[in-house]
Amino acid sequence: KSNVFTLLQTLFIVLSLIGAVEYFKYGTRVNYDWFHCTPEITKFPDSSIKQIISVGGPSCDKRGQTKSILKKLSREFDPNEEKVVVCL
Repeated sequence: KSNVFTLLQTLFIVLSLIGAVEYFKYGTRVNYDWFHCTPEITKFPDSSIKQIISVGGPSCDKRGQTKSILKKLSREFDPNEEKVVVCL
């Protein structure tokens, strides 16, 4: 009986932790931009130049900005199909 009780207790703790993480994610979804860096693309008329900047709240530092910009670039452009020059 003690093994069953220990199993149920462990299961309850694990599910509680998962629930707490999901509740935190749900609660911060509204303020996503405050917690994370969000890349924004600016296109210049009559040019192929695109400017990508990253904005966010206090936790969006230079490392986070660079990481979100590089992630955006790697998702947008396929290096095997398009030639892209990047200047950081």
